[in-house]
Amino acid sequence: MRIMQIVTGPMAENCYLLIGQEELLVVDPGSDGEKIVEEIKHTGKIVAAILLTHAHFDHFGALDFLLNEYPVPVFLSSKEAAWLQDSYYNLSEMFGAPFISGAATHPYQPMMALGEFSFQVVETPGHSFGSVSLLFSDFAIVGDTLFKQSIGRTDFPTGDKNTLLKSITEKLCILPKETLIFPGHGENTTIGSELIENPFLTGGNLFE
Repeated sequence: MRIMQIVTGPMAENCYLLIGQEELLVVDPGSDGEKIVEEIKHTGKIVAAILLTHAHFDHFGALDFLLNEYPVPVFLSSKEAAWLQDSYYNLSEMFGAPFISGAATHPYQPMMALGEFSFQVVETPGHSFGSVSLLFSDFAIVGDTLFKQSIGRTDFPTGDKNTLLKSITEKLCILPKETLIFPGHGENTTIGSELIENPFLTGGNLFE
């Protein structure tokens, strides 16, 4: 599998294309729909589905645009399905540009099989209460849960720092150290690097 990172929008959100033999998955199409579609066309692959790690607007802003091109299933935690139509909870109102999507979504199952792709869906609340991480054989896409040498913000609706740290330590830090981490913003990293270099995970004072 090949992973393509596409940085989108003013918040530099990471959209990912997971590219298989004949199909691909789109993860978190945050903005710049035309740019994402252009990259998809360059791959020559068939879009199997769109996956959302959580329902903040900077992670689904191009969703409707993509669905006009590729009418495929969209997957999102059932806890946040209504947020696509709620500009308060999806944060677009807070950032001065209220935005909603008309897309319908399917709930995740703990184990997913979509076309060529099989992966595990792990609930990792804290940044938002419906945030999930998508675990593949040797990498994870974690949305805004964990970043290189940082963690997600917890000052948004349903955010909670202790819950976030619990998610990271109990769901992500148990992964093999060589596991690649693809975050919603910023550079890629590994679990091993974060256990050594992330100030929120080092030392003995994880929880306030």
